[in-house]
Amino acid sequence: MNGRQAVSLLLAALMVVPAWAATPEGVVIGNVASSQAATLRGSALTPGSTILSGDTIQVNAKGTAWIAVTGGSQIQLAENSEMRLGKSQERVEFELGRGRVLFRSVAEAPIVGRVADATIQSIGGPAAGVIELRGANMAFIAATKGALEIRTAHDNYSIILHEREGVTVPVAQDPAPQQNKSRKKRGAAAWGTGQVLLLAGGLAAVVITTALILGHKETKQPQPCNAVSPFTCF
Repeated sequence: MNGRQAVSLLLAALMVVPAWAATPEGVVIGNVASSQAATLRGSALTPGSTILSGDTIQVNAKGTAWIAVTGGSQIQLAENSEMRLGKSQERVEFELGRGRVLFRSVAEAPIVGRVADATIQSIGGPAAGVIELRGANMAFIAATKGALEIRTAHDNYSIILHEREGVTVPVAQDPAPQQNKSRKKRGAAAWGTGQVLLLAGGLAAVVITTALILGHKETKQPQPCNAVSPFTCF
């Protein structure tokens, strides 16, 4: 190979780098605030590590991974959990593959959660929530701060959860495409066989734990709910 050929190859390689860097994969999502028994790219996840779009984080038993998203949002993956992170249209997205995730979305850096064919995002301002995959086709979702909108593709439904409301929803790993069906909304009532309920009893601990983990200072226990009309508890 002569000198002219070597220079040509070098210039071609330099021209490829910006195109690769501009793709969604490799965009910085945030940094690891704390971690324990977690892995990334086949190695132990350590505090201070940079999280890139396309990264998958796995947390083992008795572990956790807390991600400080660029802009102020936060995501915490619980033990025995896995999620993939990405970025689309200036929004950070995380997809829960198994386990449970806690998150806080701020106005300056909104984030979108996904589990199977369900999409979860804040509406009307900052919000925090919990998403837990319970089997292949069922997920528990709760709003611990603000309001969250949930949309599922397989049945073309949407629902809004207000603060301290949670619901178990059916999800589909590979939903069939829906055509000529308008999206329907459901309020604080039934979703399939599930029901939106205010978080009380054992679920109150989830609210408090999420608040502590994600930096909220509120630790007030919800008052007991009326079993006949749980939606008037607060």
